[in-house]
Amino acid sequence: MTLLSLSVGAALGATLRYYTSLWAVARFGPSFPWGTLIVNIVGSIILGFVLSLATAPGERALLSPTLRVLLATGFCGSLTTFSTFSLRSGCADA
Repeated sequence: MTLLSLSVGAALGATLRYYTSLWAVARFGPSFPWGTLIVNIVGSIILGFVLSLATAPGERALLSPTLRVLLATGFCGSLTTFSTFSLRSGCADA
């Protein structure tokens, strides 16, 4: 189940990253990697929120370990890491 949640989260994060990158280039132009900046900020905020729910001190965790893997490792990891891959791939073509 952990591998499935990780895969689903990673697929969603990478897809969102790809479309955010396309939107940012269309909206702001290719002069600065706005897509990378946007997804790294959003990914960091989501990761902080997810981990605070998963590790609330003195209370029972509000997220199951499976959901934590899906959101934190899969989604946020893929969202923020794929951005660097996309940027480097685009620079290699230029």
